[in-house]
Amino acid sequence: MAGLGLILLPAWLVGVELGEGRLLEVLPEFQIIPKDTPLYALYPHQRHLPPKVRVFIDFLVERFAGETKWSTTD
Repeated sequence: MAGLGLILLPAWLVGVELGEGRLLEVLPEFQIIPKDTPLYALYPHQRHLPPKVRVFIDFLVERFAGETKWSTTD
């Protein structure tokens, strides 16, 4: 955003900046990350999942479920 060059990041990570015009998408025809690339939450297997891990996983499911409203290329 400081004019330092190009980056390659998924739209969900920079969606706000793209939506507000602080970042511009360039070379969309060269997209190498598929739009339906899954996001995984990895954690060590435990008999009882710590509540903070459960809350975080629930947050991820809610945040990333359904339409990707932050993507400007759909």
